[in-house]
Amino acid sequence: AEQNYRLAQTHLDASQPALLLNRIDLDRSFALFCANEGMYQKAMDLFDACIQNIRSLEGVLQEKDAQLQFREKFADIYPAAIEASYQLASQDPRFPLLDKVWYIAEQAKSALLNQSLHENRVETYGLAPISLVREKRKVESEVARLERQLGESISEERKQGLSDQLFRQRFKADSIREIFQADYQLYYQRVYERQVVRREEVQQSLEEEAGMLTYVLGEEKAYALILTRDTFVVHSFAIDEGNLAAIQDFRQSIYAPFMGSSPSGQATYSARAHQLYNEWIAPIQSHLPSQLIIVPDGIFSYLPFEALLTESVDADLPYHSYPFLLKEKEISYAFSATAWIDAKQPRVNQRRTRGVMAIAPDFPSAENAYASAERFRSGFLGPLVHHRRE
Repeated sequence: AEQNYRLAQTHLDASQPALLLNRIDLDRSFALFCANEGMYQKAMDLFDACIQNIRSLEGVLQEKDAQLQFREKFADIYPAAIEASYQLASQDPRFPLLDKVWYIAEQAKSALLNQSLHENRVETYGLAPISLVREKRKVESEVARLERQLGESISEERKQGLSDQLFRQRFKADSIREIFQADYQLYYQRVYERQVVRREEVQQSLEEEAGMLTYVLGEEKAYALILTRDTFVVHSFAIDEGNLAAIQDFRQSIYAPFMGSSPSGQATYSARAHQLYNEWIAPIQSHLPSQLIIVPDGIFSYLPFEALLTESVDADLPYHSYPFLLKEKEISYAFSATAWIDAKQPRVNQRRTRGVMAIAPDFPSAENAYASAERFRSGFLGPLVHHRRE
């Protein structure tokens, strides 16, 4: 296997994005093989290389759709790397397990997301001049356009002209990057270097009674990282199709009263809400503070944790009497620890206002397009009860 891996490496030039993609795929496959064979240090080295190359390639891919498809393709690397870290730590007590798991988990939350959040918050938080960021986006868009055209079947003369334009635009992009690096370091670190926040920084920013609960989902295992001001605990869960299907049942049961579903909707809700609590919260309950910042992953992003039930209940009881997790925990959500820390940066250029914008979609049935949208909402999403009155 090692010889085949080395042979394949010789055919991959990491300087070319298309081949770098294949290199990541190759490293991932061999890393999984090494992990299955108990060669955890080798697997960890390969997973590290995968994560670094993913970050590099994200900087090359200019279009968001391509970046997201790329991320999804290699999403399984992160939970597999966490498991390899666990196994390596069991063999070598000197291995920095907690730091490694934190780094991998934050990388799993997608540097793409952090990059987008930064670019959208530039003006609000004063991370860099908005004019410079707009110029950066314009140049990146032009680079992407020229690269697409060069990939088409064109004459040599046309190709030479496009290559000259691409060289000039890349030079301009490098010049803008150097300005960010010299004068706007926080922006540069997050957007270009894809740096993730250190857990010590998060711990210092947490309130006394607050904690951050981060989930990372793999195919066979999930991991929960519980961070408070003074502690950091990592817990693993087994995953099967049953407990993931329970999330779908749970969500559907929430809408049941509003969609004319069978009376069993409330019974399904109470059963699934307590089941999910037992599976994903109860095993770590002793580590959770009263205020929780939840960083979900995968299908957990669709799970309203505050609606879980801490005890089994009689389905015939009124909903307001249910032991919702919200009655025990103050719950909020974040995309990642890095994004949470960035949102706490002092705001500049913020316009003070006492206004509020409220949106209450209401579609008159007389117009066909609106009537179609209303049918879709009532059939698949359920109504927004009392929204017009609010």
